[in-house]
Amino acid sequence: MAIALRAEPLLPDCRPVGLKAQFACPDGLFGRVIGRLMGLKNWKLNRFGLDIARIQPDEHALEIGFAHGRALQEIARRAPDGFIAGVDISGEMVAQASQRMRHEISCGRVDLKRGTATALPFPNEQFTLVFSANSLHHWESPEGGLHEIS
Repeated sequence: MAIALRAEPLLPDCRPVGLKAQFACPDGLFGRVIGRLMGLKNWKLNRFGLDIARIQPDEHALEIGFAHGRALQEIARRAPDGFIAGVDISGEMVAQASQRMRHEISCGRVDLKRGTATALPFPNEQFTLVFSANSLHHWESPEGGLHEIS
C-alpha cells in the first residue's frame, strides 16, 4: 500500500461568509477584489513597518499573512541578495501574490505557500526577519503563532 505525503499542513477551509470574513481569508472573485483593496489601503502601514525593519541586502525574511504580496515585493527589492518567503491561509492570496512575484519565484528568491502562523511550512531558524502587518487579529492562535516564530 502506498502512502501519500502532503506537501503542506492540513489547513482549515477558506470559505468566508460575509464581508468581514473576506478580509480574514479572501476567496473567489470577491476575494480578488478584497486583495487589491488591501494592497492599496494597507500600503502606508506596510511601508512604515518595512522602514522600521531596516531590511538588509542579504535578509532572509518571512511574511505571515502576505495577502496581495505588495510588501513581499518591496522586501525582495530591498534584499536583492536575500531569500523571501511567505505564508497566507488564503489560496486566492497565494495565487495573487505568486502572479505579482512570478519573476522572483522563478529565480528561486521567493517561496510562497499556503499556511498559518502556528504551523509554518519552513525549517526552524531559516529567517533573520519575520514581518506581519494587519494579520495578527486573524490568526487562529496569536500566542501559538508568536511561539512558532520565536
